[in-house]
Amino acid sequence: MRRIFLATAVLLGLMSTLPSCKKPGPIVVPTLDTLATQPGEEVPTRAELIRRHNAAVAGLGRVWTAAEAKLKWEDPDSGKVRQEEGSGYLIMVHPSRVTLTMSKLGKTGLWAGSNETRFWLLDIQDRSEAEAWVGTHANAARPCSQPLPLPVPPAAVPWLLGLVPLPAVKSPTDDPDAGLPVQTLEGYWVLDFAPGIDGDVPYAVRMFYDPKTQRPARVDLLDAAGDTALTCYVSDYQPVEQHATTNPTDPTMPTMPTMPSNARCYTPDGKAELTLSLNDLSDGVGQINDRAFDFDVLQKAYRPRVVHDLDAGCGRSEGS
Repeated sequence: MRRIFLATAVLLGLMSTLPSCKKPGPIVVPTLDTLATQPGEEVPTRAELIRRHNAAVAGLGRVWTAAEAKLKWEDPDSGKVRQEEGSGYLIMVHPSRVTLTMSKLGKTGLWAGSNETRFWLLDIQDRSEAEAWVGTHANAARPCSQPLPLPVPPAAVPWLLGLVPLPAVKSPTDDPDAGLPVQTLEGYWVLDFAPGIDGDVPYAVRMFYDPKTQRPARVDLLDAAGDTALTCYVSDYQPVEQHATTNPTDPTMPTMPTMPSNARCYTPDGKAELTLSLNDLSDGVGQINDRAFDFDVLQKAYRPRVVHDLDAGCGRSEGS
C-alpha cells in the first residue's frame, strides 16, 4: 500500500513524500503536569462531573471548523523524524457524522469520514491513483473486518476533543460509584468510560479534567486491554459561534459553548505527533451539507481507482 496523505485531529497525518522546508526536531511525548490542589477544593462525584460536562457541551451537536495541522512522524525505513503541514476542515454532527478534509498546495488530498452506518477514507492526492477504504460500524470490531488505514476511527475525533455528551450515570442503587468522588491523578479529575458498561459509549476513553476550568485537558483513547492507544492534549477553549439561537437540549436557554482550539495528539511509542489548530469555530448552520457524510456521493465525485471493502470477509451487513 502506498503512503497515504493523512492529517487530522487524531494523527490522520500527511504521509506525503514531499520534503519539509526545515528539519523537524525530535518527537517528545509530554507527561501530565501536576496541578496544584486548591485549598478546600471539593472533588465532584461521578454523577456531578458528568452533569457539568454535559452542560458545557450543550450546543456542540453541530460543529464546523477550519483546521491547520502539522504532523511529525518517525520514518519506519530511515528512522528519521519527518514533518508535513496542511490545512482543511473538520465537521462534526453528533452522534456519528464526521468529515475530515486536508489539502496541500490548495489541492484536497484526504477525505475521511463517517455516518450512522459506515466510515471511510479517500486518498485522492493523485486522482489517477485514487483509492478508497470503506467499512461499517457493525463489523468494525469483528475479526472478519480489516482496519481502516488510520490510527483512529473518524467518529472518535469528537471524543478525543471532549465534545460528546456523556451517558447519564446510573442511580446509586445500580451503580455504587455514582455518588462517590471521582478518581484524581496529579490534581486532575478522571472519568473512564467503556463500551457495553457505560450506556451507548462506542469507545473506551479516559478523560482528565482541569478542576479550574472543569473541562477536559487530556483525553486518552484506550485499546481492548485498557492501555492508552492515543493521547490528545486539548487547550485554548474558544467560543463556538451560534447561528442557531437556542440550546438544542433546552430550547428556552441560549448558550455560547466553547471547545478546544488546539490539540496535540501522540501515539504511546512516541513515533508520531500531530499539532492541530482549529479556527472559525461555528455551529455550521448554512455550511454543513448532508452530502459530505455520504460515501456514495463522494465515490461518484472522486471516482477512486480502487475501493477496498473492509467488510469483504464478513458477508453483507446493514449499510454495506
